Amino acid sequence: MKHLKKTITAILLAIGTSSVQASETTIDFENQEKTPIYNPLMSLSLGDVTFESIAGGGFTITDIDITDVGVTELDFSGQYLLNGPIGFSSLKISFLNPVNQFSFNLGDNQLDWELEAFNTENTSIASLTIDALPVKGTNEGEFFGLSSEMGISYATLTQMGTPLFGADTIELDNLKYTVTPVPEPSTYALMLGGLGMVGFMAYRRRKTTNA
Repeated sequence: MKHLKKTITAILLAIGTSSVQASETTIDFENQEKTPIYNPLMSLSLGDVTFESIAGGGFTITDIDITDVGVTELDFSGQYLLNGPIGFSSLKISFLNPVNQFSFNLGDNQLDWELEAFNTENTSIASLTIDALPVKGTNEGEFFGLSSEMGISYATLTQMGTPLFGADTIELDNLKYTVTPVPEPSTYALMLGGLGMVGFMAYRRRKTTNA
């Protein structure tokens, strides 16, 4: 009996080790060409992620020191996605393959923003309200995001309320997302083979006991 238990444990460990592990990817804007504020982008694809303005104006990739305009400097350094005063009021973040979770740095928002996730059937599956900052600043590098086992195909980041002028300026950086791949056929084959071996050993043990 002890020998059978050890065998089962070894098989399960082998199956677990062979399984495809979840992988986390980070998208930043460090290697992107900077865009002038007078010529904003409406869409940008980086790897498996596409950023697209779906309402309002566009966005720029920049690393301007926003302390120059009386705003607290970002806690995350380098280039980032900037929604300027005539920028988008809603941004769509699409994933080439559905993800289990994602998050990003966000700062400088004077209004609330709603983050909403959708599956491949365009059904809303999760949402989050990102509260306005009491004074313009950076949220101290805090990450905001959503997760769902149903698989997130895309998300929207939408301005709530109306600013005095244009769009509410925000900075977004360091988008992290996690995908748990579907196990490969070889993993299923190993699992079935292991279960078959366990069943065969149990059958032989019963047969030996009855003899």
